[in-house]
Amino acid sequence: MHIEPLKCYECSTIVNIQDVKYHTADGSKVFCGPKCSLDFHQRERNEKTNNNIKDFNNLNSNSTTTSSD
Repeated sequence: MHIEPLKCYECSTIVNIQDVKYHTADGSKVFCGPKCSLDFHQRERNEKTNNNIKDFNNLNSNSTTTSSD
């Protein structure tokens, strides 16, 4: 039985399955070490925050009020 090597989701370094210490909560992504894990999770958090801000701004852009001079 041949086991396919795992690759770090961030930098594509080969990671032995028995050496995996850093991964996503669901185990779908593995990382070679703490730096790659931290980089991934910080980027995910920033993207989620930015998307929430964009969504909030989009909700406000549909305002039906108009200003009159």
